[in-house]
Amino acid sequence: MSAEKKSTPIMSVLGRFLGKTVFALLAAVNIFAAPQNRPTLQITSPSGRTVANPGQTLTVNVTSPTPAAFTEVDLYGDNPLGFVGTFSSVPGQISVTIPSSQIDCGSYFLTVMGNPTSGQGPISAIVELDVERSDFPLTISAPLSPIIFDSAGEQVPLRLLAGFADGTTFSVTASSYVTYSSFNTAVVAVDSTGLVTAVGPGSGSVGVTYALGSNNNQIFVPVSVPCVTDLNGRGTPSGQAPARIDVTWTGIPIAVSYNVLRSTVSGGPYTLLGNAVLPAFSDTNGLVNGGNAASGVICQSNEAAIAIPNQPRLPELP
Repeated sequence: MSAEKKSTPIMSVLGRFLGKTVFALLAAVNIFAAPQNRPTLQITSPSGRTVANPGQTLTVNVTSPTPAAFTEVDLYGDNPLGFVGTFSSVPGQISVTIPSSQIDCGSYFLTVMGNPTSGQGPISAIVELDVERSDFPLTISAPLSPIIFDSAGEQVPLRLLAGFADGTTFSVTASSYVTYSSFNTAVVAVDSTGLVTAVGPGSGSVGVTYALGSNNNQIFVPVSVPCVTDLNGRGTPSGQAPARIDVTWTGIPIAVSYNVLRSTVSGGPYTLLGNAVLPAFSDTNGLVNGGNAASGVICQSNEAAIAIPNQPRLPELP
């Protein structure tokens, strides 16, 4: 009995010691396993999709829930903005000026980037700006018009220019004020960026609309996709007059007639020469011996008008 009584305090102390030791070990494990919060950066202004005009100066404000974690934070912008500057401290602000020229209208990203002292970096934050003119353009034009494809499946990016009252011209291809649409989806498709795709034989157009407030301006870019794939031509020998090019092709059952076009370079732009009911045409209009000419055929049907370029150097006629 006495031995049993003496052992109780020892076991009790040992139990308390072991219990504390186990608890301490568990606590140490938990402290070691606890994830460390990664520092963050925040752009508080301008807000996303803020419209900025060419020549305008904006103030970029940056903050962080853990400002002491950063010793240096830099601000960059998409080309042509480039490196803007360095925040001397966080929270902080830097001014950025949108170029008054040599910049396209559309979306641009501002990025702040810093390396925290903890080594958990780099840390970044971004905000999107929409660079747009505040005034409505006097003119809208597409330098590549009409678009004449060689075959279905081909793609070409449309470029859109806007002329303003101050005499400046801006590319507005990617402007948020511009929308694109196809006016014959069986022939041509166009996406929101202005990428035009030849779908199938025929003629159609891409509609381009520039809208600002209650004002809008719409233009149409004609598009042709070939229905003739075997256009052949022969020209008179050099020095022989009068100069002539004879073109032939396989007839198309749906075609009512064929318009024939010509250009000095393969791929156009083309000038209309005449119309043929049969799949053959003799071109003598303003040709010069030894010069290059690229011919084309348009198949005329209910809704088809297709131009096909020929090789610029043609075999000689017998």
